[in-house]
Amino acid sequence: MSYQVHKDFEKDCGYISVEKHSELIVEYLQIGRMPGNMMLSPEEFAPKPLPSAF
Repeated sequence: MSYQVHKDFEKDCGYISVEKHSELIVEYLQIGRMPGNMMLSPEEFAPKPLPSAF
């Protein structure tokens, strides 16, 4: 949430363009969903057992 507030401030003050703001917020939301997806299907992210040598 703090990230979004900072990006809104930067956009409102003219430090970044509206397009750049949108791009950064979309990336932020995508990254924010990653932990939730990992929790919903942890088996996909768990380490795989090493094949035995014998």
